[in-house]
Amino acid sequence: MFKTFASALISMAIVFQAVSLAPPARAAGCSSVGGQAGSLKHSGLVTGNSAKVCGREIWKLLPTIKPIKKPVIRKTPAKKIHWKNEFSVVPDRPRIGVTGPLNVAARSLVLFTSLAARHQRNRMLLWYPTQVRFKPISTTWNFGDGSGSQVPEVSHSWSQSGIYSVNLEVEYSVKYRIVGKSEWVPLPGTIRAASLPIMVRVGQGPNSRNGMVALVHWNCIQKQTAIGC
Repeated sequence: MFKTFASALISMAIVFQAVSLAPPARAAGCSSVGGQAGSLKHSGLVTGNSAKVCGREIWKLLPTIKPIKKPVIRKTPAKKIHWKNEFSVVPDRPRIGVTGPLNVAARSLVLFTSLAARHQRNRMLLWYPTQVRFKPISTTWNFGDGSGSQVPEVSHSWSQSGIYSVNLEVEYSVKYRIVGKSEWVPLPGTIRAASLPIMVRVGQGPNSRNGMVALVHWNCIQKQTAIGC
């Protein structure tokens, strides 16, 4: 009995030494910004226009023990599940809200609104549900005439006729968390995302006579120079 007890103590000492000498767990390819949730070591990084989250299980860093050979039993091979220890996500493309028509007279005001809102991406880091949250923190407008604005909602007019491209760029801050395992971890840096352009036609509306639209024989597809086109 004493020999059995001594053998158990020696085994526990070996395991404790292996754990204490194990290399520090760090998710390859990510930064040192992160934490540990149970046996999962996680970290995140903002790179370019995307956010990257990485993770690694600590127990995987311990020396592997050769399993005992068992009798081979022929079974239908199960489909392997490939758990990913990292993933990258990007924010939504911001959308533009417009109040009023996009075919206006010169010096007529058009109201533009940024519809960018806080949102998140849900992914799996290994077998842990993970969320990445994007929050808009700044807005940049370009109205195609050399002017712009930095507020989420703005009215603008154009003094000269023409077709103008209105563009919106939004800057997002980034956080991530391991659902049920960690708090939200803010990542240094920001991500910028651009909207699809909106085309505004200025001073090119239909011609009118005494406030009445003129009826013509030609439609505007057949003859763009016809009266009323």
